[in-house]
Amino acid sequence: MLKSFIIFLTLLGLELICVELNQALSAYHIYVFTGGLLVSSVIFNLTFRQGLIAVFAAGLSYDAHASVYFGTHALLFTAVYVLLIQLQDRLPYDYTVGRVIIALICNLILFIALTFIRIDLVPEPSSMWPRVGMDILISQLFISLIALWFFALQKRSLILTSKKVDRIYFN
Repeated sequence: MLKSFIIFLTLLGLELICVELNQALSAYHIYVFTGGLLVSSVIFNLTFRQGLIAVFAAGLSYDAHASVYFGTHALLFTAVYVLLIQLQDRLPYDYTVGRVIIALICNLILFIALTFIRIDLVPEPSSMWPRVGMDILISQLFISLIALWFFALQKRSLILTSKKVDRIYFN
């Protein structure tokens, strides 16, 4: 349970970074979404049940500040997480490049699903596709840049929470 809580805290930290980044980029009408990185990073560190709890809780925290029905992100994050668990034997998650590609694919799937869920909020849906394309491109680029840092953050967080921590981890 401690591992699940620590991973949830890293997920919450990334979410808060993205909230602040989106706040800063709102003047330029740019939105960065990192839900795919949140969902895919959990599969590498936790068991199914622990990961399901962490992903569902992260989805609920995303729902708290989103303009969709409460539980939408949690349901989508959980569905993608279960899909990743089912495909776990076929995915190249042993390699760092494979993990980043999995995160990018998950992010694309979640972004498109959320776009179709929220399309009824736009008065003229055909006019929003160029902006959606730009947001997807910027989100994918952002995930490509921070994915390695985020995977290392989660790994280091789990190491530091273990009962026996050596001095070398603080250098």
